Amino acid sequence: PVLAYETVVTGVQKDGTPSELHVVTDAKTGKKLFQDETIETGTGTSSYSGTVPLTTTKSGSTYNLTDGARGGHKTYDVNQGTSGT
Repeated sequence: PVLAYETVVTGVQKDGTPSELHVVTDAKTGKKLFQDETIETGTGTSSYSGTVPLTTTKSGSTYNLTDGARGGHKTYDVNQGTSGT
């Protein structure tokens, strides 16, 4: 085991997608041990506009779907229920 720290760098990726890069650095040597981009892109099918780009945010081993560009709308899996947040 090594003593390390995590830095979160936010910005925009080359393709214009938002970025939330988590970088883990060895506290003694300053060497980068690991990095993980937690925002990924995907596509969805719209009822009116065909295929549309989607931005997803990694949360543990799953991804969240939040529309930050138009009011922060979120998508939930209610496990076959009828309501929930």
